[in-house]
Amino acid sequence: MMWERLSENWVYGGVLAAPLFVMLAPFVAVSAGQPTMFIFLALPAYMIHQYEEHDGDRFRIFVNSMVGGEALTKGDVFWINYLGVWILLMAALWLHLSVAPGAGLIAPYLLLVNGLVHIAQAVKMRRYNPGLWTAVLWFLPLAAVTFREVEAPLLAHLASLGVVIALHGLIVYNAMRRLAAQK
Repeated sequence: MMWERLSENWVYGGVLAAPLFVMLAPFVAVSAGQPTMFIFLALPAYMIHQYEEHDGDRFRIFVNSMVGGEALTKGDVFWINYLGVWILLMAALWLHLSVAPGAGLIAPYLLLVNGLVHIAQAVKMRRYNPGLWTAVLWFLPLAAVTFREVEAPLLAHLASLGVVIALHGLIVYNAMRRLAAQK
């Protein structure tokens, strides 16, 4: 029962936490530097995006109606967003601060890839998809400024992009596997 409520209502915790994270951003900039602040801001930006995308279960319903089956469950949506976004973005921040600044590029690549996927889908379908506006208005500008601020070698860019593409591929693979099992 508790798990069901959590997997159905997780998005509301994020939208409430996002402004608190934004208020902490100046302190992050002062203590860790402006490049770190932009990596830090990826999480609240994503939380606001997730509200547009997932409030009322919009995204899962949208995807499942497009594919004609249950490609995504509520549990999938929870784990994708909790592990694949919140935890991944915190790991990117930790890696940026503890291992190498370029390791934090996972954050802007997650924003960029997700934003481009939303835009491509909107162009292809010639219609709005849940999350499109925040992807365009938040993700692309924040990704651009983060790329400008974080100095990193090409290998860091390629590795970060690879992580993000692999994550998206895993999500698509899991959804296709579930659809195939339904037939």
